[in-house]
Amino acid sequence: MATPPLAPQSDLPQSPARPNRAASPNKQALSKQALLQTIAQLQQQLEQQQQRQQLIDQLTSAIRNSRDLNQIYQQAVTDLVQTMQVRRGWLLLFKYSDPRQRHSQNGSIPKTKATLVAESWLEGDQPAPELEPFWASDCRFCQMILTGEPQVICSGLDQLGSAAPQPDPIFHLEQLPALLMVPLESQGTVLGCLALQQQAQDWSADQLAFLRLVAAQLSTAIIQTRSFHQVQAVVQERTAQLQRSLEVQAKLYEKTRQQVDQLRKMNAEREEFLSTISHELLTPLTSMGLAIRMLRQSELGSSRQQRYLDILDQQCLRETGLINDLLALRKLETLAPPTLQKLDLRQLIETLSQSVSESWQEKELELLVHLPARPLAFYSDSDSLHRALLELLTNARKYSDPGSTVELRVDCQGDLRARQIVISIGNRGAGISPAEMPYIFDKFRRGQGVTQQAIQGTGLGLALVKGLVEHLDGTITASSCPVGEIWETWFTMTLPQAAEGQIHVSA
Repeated sequence: MATPPLAPQSDLPQSPARPNRAASPNKQALSKQALLQTIAQLQQQLEQQQQRQQLIDQLTSAIRNSRDLNQIYQQAVTDLVQTMQVRRGWLLLFKYSDPRQRHSQNGSIPKTKATLVAESWLEGDQPAPELEPFWASDCRFCQMILTGEPQVICSGLDQLGSAAPQPDPIFHLEQLPALLMVPLESQGTVLGCLALQQQAQDWSADQLAFLRLVAAQLSTAIIQTRSFHQVQAVVQERTAQLQRSLEVQAKLYEKTRQQVDQLRKMNAEREEFLSTISHELLTPLTSMGLAIRMLRQSELGSSRQQRYLDILDQQCLRETGLINDLLALRKLETLAPPTLQKLDLRQLIETLSQSVSESWQEKELELLVHLPARPLAFYSDSDSLHRALLELLTNARKYSDPGSTVELRVDCQGDLRARQIVISIGNRGAGISPAEMPYIFDKFRRGQGVTQQAIQGTGLGLALVKGLVEHLDGTITASSCPVGEIWETWFTMTLPQAAEGQIHVSA
């Protein structure tokens, strides 16, 4: 609607004419009364100016010291109502559906939603119900602000005329028809509007100027706070990006460190492998070469010839065993699931004991076997289980003290639904240090000093045992601790015992 022109008003009344000495006493009394009224008006204007200045100072301090815009909005509107002594003050903020249309072009009205962020009523008045956000682009007063009008001024219902709205929840013009509204803006963008309402009032120029001053302060607060939040968001985003970059770098560093450690480990294993293989290959070859050279001597007797033939046979078996271990480890990496068959565990262990007894007599070792009283229906891969037990017994023979006893225990654990066969083999002699325990099942890993002690081996036996046990869906653990002056070492295999009928039995 068109804004009616404001009539120029003077804040100061005209000075009264100097009284004539010859004037009558009545005229002198009237002149004195007019002077007192003028002084009272000046005092009232001075108090109003002081209140307004105090409001501006408080608002400036709040803007400087606080970043909570909602508190600033409410403080500004409340102080404005009290200072201006109007019935209602309120503040709307605009949110554009399309940010590119924040600047009005050719008088067009951008689609905008308004939100009431602060409202205050003069003390004693009943506040209106909470106002929900509404489309400012559909409100005729907000349209004037959105299209660039510097203010909206209405002095009463007579000025609204036939366009006066029916009772509405936004402006309450049926109760407070006197409206003074100014925009909050920055660089051509309307941020919102600040408004005062009365029952009936002719708004003066100084009221309009003061309202614009408060609106300018609030616009500054909005821009400063939004700029601060934008800068803070940028800083947080950059900080998050830097943090992610540092995390990626840390992961890359950790990955590189792990690769370096793995390469060092592989290099150490390679060196240990070469050293072990060189010893295990060259030693038998040296013995075999010496035996061959001795056999070529024609004057050798039959007993000595047999002795050298035995050496050739032993060392050839040793070489064959090493190659077989390497091939077995390689085969385990691509081995098909085991073929399970019903086994007589007692017979298997007795056969195994007889096969190692001859070599154990050289060290005067005794194998003590503990079996359950009742028979065990055991299903497993015979070849894999036999090879694993043989490797464990061979390992026990190597590291047992001469004249000691090696124990083999078989137990059955669990219920009928989940039975397990536990086979433990223990010996007394050279132990395994805590530092070496985590690596005893690694390939080509041997205890410190065993090569210097002329204990034969390649470091493949326990690695082969672990592979075979895992191939049978079992587990193996080791423990070693001193008992008096000697060490007691135990290897424990835990194998599943499937119930008959739940498993395919091979012939």
